[in-house]
Amino acid sequence: MLSRPRLGKIAPIEGGGGAETLFGLVEEGRLAPELEVSTATDLLWTLASVRVWEDLVMNRRWSSDRYRAQIRRTIRGALLGNL
Repeated sequence: MLSRPRLGKIAPIEGGGGAETLFGLVEEGRLAPELEVSTATDLLWTLASVRVWEDLVMNRRWSSDRYRAQIRRTIRGALLGNL
C-alpha cells in the first residue's frame, strides 16, 4: 500500500477547484514513471519557489500572468513526463 509521503503543503499544479497535488498524481498513477516521489517533490519545490518567481517576475520583468502560465506548463510537463 502506498503511504502518503511527507510533502508539507504542496501548491496546486492546475487552477480552480479540485486542483491536483503531487500526492494526487501519485495516487492516480499519473506521475511520470521515471520519477521517484522524492525527485518529483524536489522538482516541484524548486520550480514553485519564491526564488524562481523573483528571478522571472522581478529580475526578468515577466508579467504575473506569463509567470503563472509558464510555470504551470513547466510543472505539468516535468511531473507528468510531457516535456
